[in-house]
Amino acid sequence: MKNLSMLLSLLVIFAVQVDAAPSKAEAEVSKAFTEYFQARQKQDYKTVVALESKSGTMNTNSDGSFHKPLNKQSEADWKASQLGGTLAAYHPDFTELADGVVHVRFYYEGVI
Repeated sequence: MKNLSMLLSLLVIFAVQVDAAPSKAEAEVSKAFTEYFQARQKQDYKTVVALESKSGTMNTNSDGSFHKPLNKQSEADWKASQLGGTLAAYHPDFTELADGVVHVRFYYEGVI
């Protein structure tokens, strides 16, 4: 019985460890996310534009509702907007929903 309890404990620990490991896609998105916000902080708008979706972006409110129209910004748009400054993304979470689909959720605030 003692061995069975030990085996069950190890299986539970292993299952939690496997679930906690990021997938390859999640790791790639995490890297791009970090590069994107570093580029914004440095006001490296060429990199910012390169890392944004070619089909544009849609931003959301904290409740998940979309509040801004589809936006495609160029490097010139970024420079003109003066959206540099102190930026901080907190608690990013990357969840692979399907092959090629990673949901990213984070809390964002800053002075622009």
